[in-house]
Amino acid sequence: AGVAAAAVACVLSSGEAEGRITGARESNAVVVEGGGGMVISDLGFISWLVFGALAGWVASLLAGTNDRQGCLTNIVVGIVGAFLGGFLFNLLTGEAVIIGWSLGSFAVGVVGALVLLLVLRAIRR
Repeated sequence: AGVAAAAVACVLSSGEAEGRITGARESNAVVVEGGGGMVISDLGFISWLVFGALAGWVASLLAGTNDRQGCLTNIVVGIVGAFLGGFLFNLLTGEAVIIGWSLGSFAVGVVGALVLLLVLRAIRR
């Protein structure tokens, strides 16, 4: 939950990050509300590292930055990108996003990480 809250602090500019334990099944759940939307995650610490690494790696392949990024950068980009993708999805659909081990969550994470990489590339130029 700490990794998720730290990643959210990087993404949110006007919202607040809030961790909440919601039950036995979701003991690692992180609920983030801000900017009019909500992103819910039930991933644990190790799951966030693996999810972030995979999403960041796929996004770096699509963005053409894979040869310049290491594993740690892929993890950070993937985790922050998952929350960024969740907020973008929420803005477009108005629905809360639940980030877990599913193809839809992975797609949202990859799209968010790709947007993050493209924004960072534009800033660096």
